[in-house]
Amino acid sequence: MISQIADFINTKLPTEKNYSLTERVTEGEKEFPAAYLSNGEYEKIEADRFRGVTWMTLGDVTSVLREDESCEQFVVRTYPIRLYGIIKRSLFNCDSQSGIYSFVDQIIRKVSVDNDAALLSSTSADQIDITSTGFRLDRNIFKEVFGSGRIKMEFAIFWIDLAVVVEIPLHCLKEC
Repeated sequence: MISQIADFINTKLPTEKNYSLTERVTEGEKEFPAAYLSNGEYEKIEADRFRGVTWMTLGDVTSVLREDESCEQFVVRTYPIRLYGIIKRSLFNCDSQSGIYSFVDQIIRKVSVDNDAALLSSTSADQIDITSTGFRLDRNIFKEVFGSGRIKMEFAIFWIDLAVVVEIPLHCLKEC
């Protein structure tokens, strides 16, 4: 289900290359984000190979059981997702700091949804709410994510924290 939600978020992004959920991979002494392909293979995220690239990481998922007034039980899961992005400033009209803020604000507005009909039907969920809980624009993100190096000045890097709250009928976890 979370991969379907990540794919949904990707449809809202204006960047050239959008990876879904990624993992941290260690190769020798280097650590970097990578998209899992299959059979233990992965694709390293190339920071400056595309006009714009995004990827997501998943934090610790929490679940609680809720009962409604008709005694139906629901599982409410919160998936914390961090959406990273590297964009070529000139292509997205982000030559100034205010331009980057505007770009990030547009992304937040596009991915923040409350009960999108297509998303609900594809996941068997009763409710799905995606909201932004914070963001950061800082060139130091590159070093934190890739371990070393610097991002070229022609690029901007950011992350947006999203809370994806999904409510699923308990019986659907077994049957749907």
